Amino acid sequence: MLKESTANAAVTTPQDLKRETIIANVARFFAFVSTVGVIFYSFEVKWFTLHPVLMTFAFTYLISEGILTAREMKSRPMDRKQLVQTHLLLQFGTLTCGGFGFLVILSNKIYYNNLHFQTWHSLLGLATVVIICIEVLIGLYIQYRW
Repeated sequence: MLKESTANAAVTTPQDLKRETIIANVARFFAFVSTVGVIFYSFEVKWFTLHPVLMTFAFTYLISEGILTAREMKSRPMDRKQLVQTHLLLQFGTLTCGGFGFLVILSNKIYYNNLHFQTWHSLLGLATVVIICIEVLIGLYIQYRW
């Protein structure tokens, strides 16, 4: 997969990137479809059901596609402007889906009068959403230099 250059440094070829992208897309597709399938066929569909669906879509598909798009900027400098815009849209989509998934679970907790942020899962989820917000803001600043 990796070719050795004269300086013995590993270099990723465009064919390697394409192969890795295809493998990653197939893996993410199956992860998302299996998660949605388990949720909809194992549980009664309710408001809460949106939480795992949105979070899975945001953090298995959108964010990883955004990272792969950013990675391609080095190998395709002539398409940089389009790749940056695609990267920004994918990362903003991650923020939107992840944020909405977070609001779904928060509103579910409020509706059922349950305590908030009592488990490691909820605390790590909150931290993840906050970090994604910060990353998107940094990316917007770098791109548009407010």
